[in-house]
Amino acid sequence: MGVGSSVGRACAARLAAEGAEVLAVARTLEAACEIGTAYAADPADEGDARNVAEACEARWGKLDVLVDCAAAMDFWDAGEEALAGWETVVRINLLGPVAYTKALLPLLRRSDAGAIVYLGSIDAYSASKGGLVPLTHVMAHECAPVRVNCVAAGAIAQVGADDPQPPGLGDLFSESSPVLAATPLARYARPEDVASVVLFFASDDAAYVTGAVLPVDGGRTAITPGTGRR
Repeated sequence: MGVGSSVGRACAARLAAEGAEVLAVARTLEAACEIGTAYAADPADEGDARNVAEACEARWGKLDVLVDCAAAMDFWDAGEEALAGWETVVRINLLGPVAYTKALLPLLRRSDAGAIVYLGSIDAYSASKGGLVPLTHVMAHECAPVRVNCVAAGAIAQVGADDPQPPGLGDLFSESSPVLAATPLARYARPEDVASVVLFFASDDAAYVTGAVLPVDGGRTAITPGTGRR
């Protein structure tokens, strides 16, 4: 489980609270949360993914759930940004989940209830997170009976002492943001909101759910403006 963000830490905490033994993965041991066993690894490196698989096998012999929360976010003019910028973001947001799925799938298949949960986005920043939707569909078919699902999150208010605001966000999280104005529930997601849905996908309650992409966005993508009164 990637825990280099508030969302990753919230997911780890929620799963641990339900009794799961967690291997928390981040770029550095300091970034890996205090929940479970900390492991330093690059979120998109095939060699590191294999090392994580070896650590899981040595400790447990199998894996029940893979939660891939890794995310790279940047803001640029698409017509001006160098390809290197695109490649970095796509590598982490799209190729990283492929690398970790590939490395950990044999251990997930040893479980009686193996499950993979990707953290996507309704905004599909830099197009890379958008690729997780077809990836979820393809992996659900190819990895079965291991279940593969995706949480498509909206704007998550995770900026705090440990999560400095990424450059380029501007007033996204201000009370006057057009994103907030377009959200029927009139607030941003909390990391715990996302963690609750990740827990559902990881649990036996979702035993017959695979290939699903569930928006957790306060209604921003599902509601047609003008159909109700306020």
